[in-house]
Amino acid sequence: MKNIRIIPKPESVSYDDICAVLDEIHAGESFDYNTSGLTGEQIAQRVGKTGAMLVAMDGDTVVGTIAVCVEPVNRWYYRGDAGRIRFMGVLPSCRGQHVGTRLIEAGLQFALERGLGAVVFATAAVNHKAIAMYRRAGCRYVDFMHYKNLGHYSVMGLYPLDGDAPSEAVCRIRFALKKAYVRLRYTPNGDRRLI
Repeated sequence: MKNIRIIPKPESVSYDDICAVLDEIHAGESFDYNTSGLTGEQIAQRVGKTGAMLVAMDGDTVVGTIAVCVEPVNRWYYRGDAGRIRFMGVLPSCRGQHVGTRLIEAGLQFALERGLGAVVFATAAVNHKAIAMYRRAGCRYVDFMHYKNLGHYSVMGLYPLDGDAPSEAVCRIRFALKKAYVRLRYTPNGDRRLI
C-alpha cells in the first residue's frame, strides 16, 4: 500500500488541479456526474468559505478528493445545516486501498468539528462501487431520485452525527418504497412513464 495522506487542500494544489483529477477519476464512466464541465473557480465557490476540500496525496500527487460543503437540509430525514459530500473520487490506480473510506472518514471528522448534525451525499444509482463504499462507511440510504436529462437514477445517503436521526429500519423502509415508486413512475432520465 502506498503512503497516502489525507489532508486539507494545500496551497500548492489549485482548484483547476482538482478539476483535472476529477476528470481523470470519472473518465470512461457510464453515467454523467453532475460536476463535469465545472471550472476550478466554480468548484471553489461551491465549497465556499465554510466548507472544506480534502485531498488524498501520494507524495506531491493528488490521487483522491472530497469536499464537504455546509448546506441547509430540510428533508424528512434531517432538518438543519449539514455537510454535503461533493467532488468525491479516487484515481483508478489507487482504488482498493481504502483511500475513499479514509476520505469519507476525514469528511465526517470535519463535519463533527464544525458541530454539524449530519452529512449527506448523492451518487448515481449505477455507481455500485461508490454506493458500497458509502455503505461500508456507515451511511443510511434515505432517498431515491431521478434527474431530468442526466440519464440515471440517484441515491441519497445520510451519515447521522448526532442522536436526532431516523432509525436504520425507518430509513430502509422509506428508501425501498421511494425506490419502487420512482422506478415505476419515471424512466432513468426523468421522463414520466405512462402507467
